[in-house]
Amino acid sequence: MTILERARPCAFSALLMCQAGSPVQAAVLAVFDFDAAGGGFTTTPGLLHPDVATASFTTTLTPLADFAGNPGRALASSGFTLGNRIVLELAARPGQQLLAESLAFDARVSASGPQTWSIALAGAAAQSGPLTTAFAPVTLTFDGAAAAPQIVIEFAGAGASSASGTWRLDNLRVEGQVIANPVPLPAGLPLLGSATLAAAVLRRRRRSPIPASRRPAGSRAPA
Repeated sequence: MTILERARPCAFSALLMCQAGSPVQAAVLAVFDFDAAGGGFTTTPGLLHPDVATASFTTTLTPLADFAGNPGRALASSGFTLGNRIVLELAARPGQQLLAESLAFDARVSASGPQTWSIALAGAAAQSGPLTTAFAPVTLTFDGAAAAPQIVIEFAGAGASSASGTWRLDNLRVEGQVIANPVPLPAGLPLLGSATLAAAVLRRRRRSPIPASRRPAGSRAPA
């Protein structure tokens, strides 16, 4: 190992620690069962990760509704022949980013509702599958997703025979990671690392004896 290799970890360890974000682990970001106290309906999550600030449902066209769920109540909407989509948005707290890794939910449609579902994450198509008139579980993963301050998941339905046909969602669960934003490097830290490395090399040179082949004639090595 050369002097440069020995000095580099000491000189630049601080740089690496400042650049890296906090360690991440897979976690439950949000869970919805859509059941309120007393048998009512709510879109408030039953479980929300402490670093997720908000989690809310909207639609792009037809308002949200609720019907019998699996069990309890289920979130629902219609208007899928008109291009309606159900949208779930999760926003991270300041200084954090969210990475969606998987999504699970129970799905059911009415007889005139959409026949297939498709999911988009941050506007990019993820997966699709069939829908039936009985509740069935759906599980999918988001491969290659990027961390961002906000997760936007869109639920689109195709093949409905009527604009009044409905699609119900229940027992929805989003899992992923919460990632702390990297800490910016202080302006002078790279220069400090370079200076430390240079000083280590200079000290090494001063301490190393001059080889006999390079000493002036008649001189002796230091005692």
